[in-house]
Amino acid sequence: MKRSLVLLSVCGLFLLGACSQKEETNDTKSTVESTMIVEESSSVPEVKNLAVGETYKFTEKDLEQSGYDNVGLELTVDKISVDKNLQLNTDYSDEDYTGLIPIIIDATFKNTTDKAIDLTSFDLITKDGEQGKWVPYLEGVSTEGVDVLNPGQSIKLKEVFGSPAENNFYLNYANAAWEVN
Repeated sequence: MKRSLVLLSVCGLFLLGACSQKEETNDTKSTVESTMIVEESSSVPEVKNLAVGETYKFTEKDLEQSGYDNVGLELTVDKISVDKNLQLNTDYSDEDYTGLIPIIIDATFKNTTDKAIDLTSFDLITKDGEQGKWVPYLEGVSTEGVDVLNPGQSIKLKEVFGSPAENNFYLNYANAAWEVN
């Protein structure tokens, strides 16, 4: 009798455990489904496709779409060039740039507001979806990075990337993209 009672208790515990796992699985499934519905219904940020030399002024709409507060920032990608003579792998670099093509970006940032603007970074992405690697500083080529642009301040920056492609890529900043064919 005691064995039957113990066996019945153990079976009851297993059944209880199985039911609680089933409930968690259903809760997880409904959470995933509701997240998918929200993602499907939310609007995808609109990307502004620009040509090299074009200036883009970020607005409130860009803030809503990208989440980056660049309102009032005027950004011009003045020039994008390839310099295969540059050595991206240096003694002081921890990153491996082997096989990547040196791409030099010349850009002008202008703060047209009366408040400071925190600058973010560019991303280089090929049309095949491969991401380039930013070179934090290349002596004699890139300029020192700037984190904050003060009211009314305008600066010119030169940045270097290692790119998997010599052309057919986008240089992205928030939701603005300069296309290189």
